[in-house]
Amino acid sequence: MFIRKTQIPMNNIEGRISIDISTKLSNNNRINIHSNRPTYLSNLFVGKSPKDVLEITPLIFSICGSAQSITALRAIENQQGTEINSLRESAQNIIILIESVKEHLLRILLDWPKLFQLEKPSAPLAFITQLVNKAKQALFKDGSAYQLDSKLDIDQQAIKNLITEIQQILERWVFNEPYKQWLERTDYQSLIQWSQRNQAISAQSVDRIIKNNWHHQCFSSCQLLPDFDPEELHKSFSASNSSSFIAEPMWQGEYFETGPLARQNNNHLLKMLNKDFKNGLLTRWVSRLVELAETPSQLNLLIQQLSYNPKTFSNESQPIGLAETETARGRLIHRVKIKNNKIEQYQILAPTEWNFHPKGLIYKSLQNINVKRKSEIEPLAHLLINAIDPCVGYKLRVH
Repeated sequence: MFIRKTQIPMNNIEGRISIDISTKLSNNNRINIHSNRPTYLSNLFVGKSPKDVLEITPLIFSICGSAQSITALRAIENQQGTEINSLRESAQNIIILIESVKEHLLRILLDWPKLFQLEKPSAPLAFITQLVNKAKQALFKDGSAYQLDSKLDIDQQAIKNLITEIQQILERWVFNEPYKQWLERTDYQSLIQWSQRNQAISAQSVDRIIKNNWHHQCFSSCQLLPDFDPEELHKSFSASNSSSFIAEPMWQGEYFETGPLARQNNNHLLKMLNKDFKNGLLTRWVSRLVELAETPSQLNLLIQQLSYNPKTFSNESQPIGLAETETARGRLIHRVKIKNNKIEQYQILAPTEWNFHPKGLIYKSLQNINVKRKSEIEPLAHLLINAIDPCVGYKLRVH
């Protein structure tokens, strides 16, 4: 077997997901999923000032810390009815998008070689880990992007150079060809040609999935997370069972998934793969590559917006302290209630709670592992977990 088990050491405060698969049943696997993620962690904010929260947030969240911090800032500003500055919002969105690039790159360059027992590429990992800091320095005074009084200080050339460097990393270490050329591969046969002739880690991983005939494996009946009505979402966070909603979220009695596959579902290549293989392992695996290939265009569009005259938008409705952000792993939601400049209630619903719900996406996907050899179950489960990508470590037991 060419895949070995990987373990990711995490700080205890972040918790861990435990996944148990019993193969003793004749036709179906019995799946048990348990998470000890501290979804109540945001209770630490209660009684503190908004300023305190914005200083604490990046210290608590080591994964997607910028997205967490900017979502916290926006939730607080929405609660306070603060006017929205269009340039500041665009600058923040650049930081969020670059953080997603960083997260995807680290999974591909660090995890994928281990999962397939391939040689680790000599990619510029140190530079990749500094992408967010470089973006903050290029966009905000003193690199301070998460405070109520953060000031824009845009260095157009510096941010353009950073985007160029990201493009070069994608073309050298992910696609091993121009990303625009890769996006022109819009059918299964062109994907096969790329995976067979290209030595990039991403190409080799796609090639292994295809050669092992794992295209259909791990498909799921979960629907894509819809857009929420703010008032309805506010009701769910305000309800007496809100802690259950945050720990194990459902919406209108259904389980949903969020993340790259949900965001990129209109991509032509993914539509073709979904038609042939549903949202199985191959489709889900490729969705991360599609998202990365689409990112430079999105970043360039945001950079263009930095040249516009700034506009401000007033919150004319009753202020609701909600903010939603699309992160590398899916949709992140913060909800805050402030009274007398003190946090009265703070709630966070992370994408991992949707995707790793005990009866949701991961559960349904693991149920659809159907292989002749039981020895394939564990490597397939590891690939699936990596593709869905929890924001904490996990322990997998197959017996």
